[in-house]
Amino acid sequence: MSPGVLDAFRCPSCRAPLEVSERAAAICQGAARHEFPLRDSAPSFLSEADGSADTLEAVAGAYAKWIKEAGGRWNRERRRVWRSMLDAAREAAPPPGLFADLGAGDGGLAAAAARERYQAVALDAALPPEGPYLRAAASFTALPFGDGALRVAAYSASLHYADDLVLALKEARRALRPDGALIVGLTPVHLTARGAAGAAETTRHEIRALASEGPLSESYRHLTLEELEGALGSAGFVFEVRPSGLSAGFLAVRAVKSRIAGTEFARFPLVVGRARA
Repeated sequence: MSPGVLDAFRCPSCRAPLEVSERAAAICQGAARHEFPLRDSAPSFLSEADGSADTLEAVAGAYAKWIKEAGGRWNRERRRVWRSMLDAAREAAPPPGLFADLGAGDGGLAAAAARERYQAVALDAALPPEGPYLRAAASFTALPFGDGALRVAAYSASLHYADDLVLALKEARRALRPDGALIVGLTPVHLTARGAAGAAETTRHEIRALASEGPLSESYRHLTLEELEGALGSAGFVFEVRPSGLSAGFLAVRAVKSRIAGTEFARFPLVVGRARA
């Protein structure tokens, strides 16, 4: 591990700085001396005692397979949204500073943030691939950052996997600087609970077909707009909702399919938030 690679991280339990031990583990410098394994020269902050680490890694691995199989136009649209998210980040909280890609997957957004001169960090339940960023395995509800450390906390196609939306968003708020920004993109949102449940089940069928049965299909869900906005408010954010960043052609095709099917297709609003004073 190169010197300084742990400098951006803090113990998710006590917020103490970390150091590399002789056993090739990251150990916090707090009184409890919490220890975290290093995998491929990056720390894993997931709990291994209760089996949650294995479950979260299985979710992330299935997601990577699903996205790879889906591929094609969706990947092009993802990159469009990343550009919109970065535009919003630069406007609300310009670089330099720590940009955390939370639920980073293949690290694409983190890599783009690094090119924008942020110090980018890619976090996921499965360790993201190497890239021009720091990386770690971690959960949404125990972020390995100190209080007020992040310039930007970004969720791209990931926030709807949080078991507890409010808890995850409160953790992001804790880690954000007072002048930092929360950016959420590609989270599927509906106006009605019926629409959210029906669309999520359709996608779960696709996940099972492309990435097999397992914790990903079990945990996948869509949100209602009321649920998302309520969680943001409860977590202490003031926010605005912007257009998704998806292409006009992509959205037009979805609108036609929605009318033909007579069902409510998901929307993917771009959310820009700040911690409420």
